[in-house]
Amino acid sequence: MNLDDALDELYGCAPSEFVSRRRELTRSARAADSPELAVDISRARKPTQVAWLLNQWIRRSPTDLDPLFTVADELREAQRRSSAELLRELSIRRREVVQTALDHLGSFATEIGTGMTSTVEREAVQTLRAAIGDEQVAELLRRGRLVTAMEYSGFGPAGLVALADSPAPADEATAGMPEPSSSAAEGSTAARESEIDAARALLDRYTADVDLATVELESAQRGVDDTERTAADLEDRVARLRAELDRAEQELRFAQRAAETARSHRDEAASVLESASDERLRAQQRLDELSGDLSGDADRD
Repeated sequence: MNLDDALDELYGCAPSEFVSRRRELTRSARAADSPELAVDISRARKPTQVAWLLNQWIRRSPTDLDPLFTVADELREAQRRSSAELLRELSIRRREVVQTALDHLGSFATEIGTGMTSTVEREAVQTLRAAIGDEQVAELLRRGRLVTAMEYSGFGPAGLVALADSPAPADEATAGMPEPSSSAAEGSTAARESEIDAARALLDRYTADVDLATVELESAQRGVDDTERTAADLEDRVARLRAELDRAEQELRFAQRAAETARSHRDEAASVLESASDERLRAQQRLDELSGDLSGDADRD
C-alpha cells in the first residue's frame, strides 16, 4: 500500500466510514513498519459535504468534466495569446460548461439520494470555476480527492478578458481607418465585462466566506452547548459524589467509634476472663487440698 492507494480508498468512502477507515489504514501502515506513510495517512482530512459529492460524481462519471477541462485549456491558451475576442467567447462557454456540470452533479445527487442545498450548489459552482482557473484544483477534482469547496483567488482568464487583441499589421491599420474606433469600443466592452466578472467573483467569494463563517459559528455554538451540558452533568455528579463522600465519612466515624467501643468491651471481657480463670485455678487448688485432707483422716481411722 502506498499513499496514493490509501487516499484513493479514503476519498471514495462514505462520510460515516472515513474516520474509522483512516484509523485502520494508519494502523496497517504502522504494522508494515512505514511510520512516515502512517503519518501522511493520519493527516488526510475528512471531506466536506460538497467535496465528498464532487469526488463521488467525478469517480462515477469522469467524462462529465471533459468540456470543463477543455475550456480551461483553451482559456489558458487565449491568455497566452492575449486574445480579447477569444477570451470573451470562452467566458460565455465557461458559464455554460459550469452550468452543465452543475446539472450533471444535481442529477447524480438525486440518484444517490443526497440532494443539493443552496449552499452545496453555490460551493459546487465556486469549485468548478476554481478548477477552470487553477490547475491544482483541477487535478484534485479530476482525481476525486477534494477536501473542501475551493475558489479561485486570482482573476485569471476573467481578468484577462480586458486585454486587447494582438496588434494588426501596419498596412491593415492604414487601410481601415474606422478600425481603431471599433477596437476601442470592443476594449471598453471587454473591460466592463471583466469588471463584472471580477465583481461576481468577489461576491461569490465573500458570500462563501459568510456561509463558511455561519457554519463555523453554528458548529462552535454546538460545541459550547455540548461542553456546557457536559460541565453541568459533571457538576451534578461531583455534587452527588460529595454528598456520598460526606455520608461515607460520617459512617466511617461512626464505625470507628463503634470499633473503639467494641475493643473496650473486648478488653474488659478479656480482663474478666483472666480474673475468672485465676479464681477457678485457686478454687481447684482449694478443692484439691480439701480432698487430700479428707483422704488422710479416713486412712487414720
